[in-house]
Amino acid sequence: VVLVGTGSGLSYAELGATHHSCEDIAIMRAMPNMTVICAADRNEVRLALEQAVKLDSPVYLRIGKKNEPDIHSSAVPFKIGESIKVRSGHDICLLATGNMVAVAIETADILEQSGLSVQVVSMHTVKPLDQNRLTDVVTRFPLIATLEEHNHIGGFGSAVAEWLVDSHQLNTRLIRFSTPDEFISNVSSQQEARERYGLNAQQIAQSLRSDYTGLSQEGDNG
Repeated sequence: VVLVGTGSGLSYAELGATHHSCEDIAIMRAMPNMTVICAADRNEVRLALEQAVKLDSPVYLRIGKKNEPDIHSSAVPFKIGESIKVRSGHDICLLATGNMVAVAIETADILEQSGLSVQVVSMHTVKPLDQNRLTDVVTRFPLIATLEEHNHIGGFGSAVAEWLVDSHQLNTRLIRFSTPDEFISNVSSQQEARERYGLNAQQIAQSLRSDYTGLSQEGDNG
């Protein structure tokens, strides 16, 4: 069975509280044997679906509904369980899933104007996580951030945090950007909802710039 969840996260923010979908990753990844994929653009959707139907296990495919911009070319190498490096960098690594990959790229553009080198990774598969990628980034980056349009509890950021603890990889700082643990009652556009919860590129860049500066000062003091 391949289950497709459309209009994920805050995509239908204009329709109010009944149409928000910020708990689905947590629910689905807690189910044994379930593969959870959050596609960033139409190319990831197409390739994920082609591979999902061949798996001998259930799959949850989470997609948006707002004409998300293309992140990749149609020839992007895609494999379930293996993330895709969208941009290289060496100061900060942004691990984004689903429709937040585009926001991560915009965030990287802003941070690079401040002289920071930012790597962006599309973590399209939330379960199973790409452990090889995670092992690589925690050994190379002092600051890692996860970006998702999902509840702070139980989602992609939680999965990465659990992996860090379970694998004893605690030498890097992890910052999680997500929606708060509350029902969202206001009616607004998706962009307005993101701004309300600190999920637009300007807000994320400002937070990460401050965090990175703090880390640098700690290093100097040490």
